[in-house]
Amino acid sequence: MSEQPKYNLTPREIEVLARTLKGQNRIQIAYALSRSKRTIDFHFCNIMRKMGVKSWFDALRIACADGIINEGVIDTILRKTK
Repeated sequence: MSEQPKYNLTPREIEVLARTLKGQNRIQIAYALSRSKRTIDFHFCNIMRKMGVKSWFDALRIACADGIINEGVIDTILRKTK
């Protein structure tokens, strides 16, 4: 994963975005990352704040449009956790 200076997202925030795009909900993401749902909610809030959006749909749309997440990033993330 590359740095994203435009939004200054952390690698974990990018991973949360990618997992969301792949169809995982917050509980599934929390389980996969061995974190609490509350921690994942915190990541969701930070992502939206950093990107200046009010919905997850907008965050995902922008992340895809700006190349923050793509199939290569998603495949790399999901392969690391198998």
